[in-house]
Amino acid sequence: MKYTSTRRQAAHWHRVRLGPFSAFSDAEAFISMVST
Repeated sequence: MKYTSTRRQAAHWHRVRLGPFSAFSDAEAFISMVST
């Protein structure tokens, strides 16, 4: 669960940094979560 939380936090920061590409970031995070 810790790793999942870290991944979600990382995805959140990526979303903030990417801005307009937030949708892409969400998709990438979702794929990463499913892959693991």
